[in-house]
Amino acid sequence: MELSQDTIIEAKEELMVSSLSGGYPIRRTAYFIKPCMEGSANPPHYMFSSGRTETVASNPEKLPLEVIYRGWHNPNQEWNTWVQQMQQKYEYMWIRAGIDHAIKASTFLICRNDELILELAPRWCSKTNTFMFSWGEATITLQDLNVCWGYSVRGEPFSRPLVSDEEKEVEQELITVFRMFFKSKAKRADHNPWMKYFMSNESNVEHEAFLCCWLSRFVFPGRSYNSILKSVFPIAIQLARGTKLALAPAVLANIYWV
Repeated sequence: MELSQDTIIEAKEELMVSSLSGGYPIRRTAYFIKPCMEGSANPPHYMFSSGRTETVASNPEKLPLEVIYRGWHNPNQEWNTWVQQMQQKYEYMWIRAGIDHAIKASTFLICRNDELILELAPRWCSKTNTFMFSWGEATITLQDLNVCWGYSVRGEPFSRPLVSDEEKEVEQELITVFRMFFKSKAKRADHNPWMKYFMSNESNVEHEAFLCCWLSRFVFPGRSYNSILKSVFPIAIQLARGTKLALAPAVLANIYWV
């Protein structure tokens, strides 16, 4: 299969082992979606097929069901200000943990292409977690998450438990604030109130609280939408200490799970 220069697909020959090959490695052609496209940010026109899908994509208001993007959060001025404040103090630690590019990326406004999303959605197969194209299957890879979003492929498991007493004390402080929000009228710790609380109160766990918000809002958004996730507290605490965690596999698994 010959691919044009402006295609978003990249073909590679790799050694693979399958049961059909008797356990011996054989060369097979694999197709990958390129992690980024040079030049124009708009996708090639040939990606959009004629017929039902194109009609739906150009007329989203005619969809029989409401389309909700629970994982698409745009940065606001308050978040950008918090990032700048934390960057001055802890950028060296972000670099050490391998999350500096990912955090800085959260301050950029990425315009959503509804037409492209609605075109891709019918091609997604939940059984294989792949997009079904006329030329074959393709999916999001660890390389995509590393190149496009800056998540590390290597590092300690993201489920690594807290060990030291100091780390456990920090977690308990975060839990105390977390429970405080559940006593409010909202009955939950939403992103904006969480930001305002820690930005206006001098706290020795502000950096960890900042990373909790970043993880809940931009890294694992499908699980909470607009609320702080208690499950990310141990991850935030370890990242705040410069521990490099393998976030890319966790994010990819979260995409498939959602």
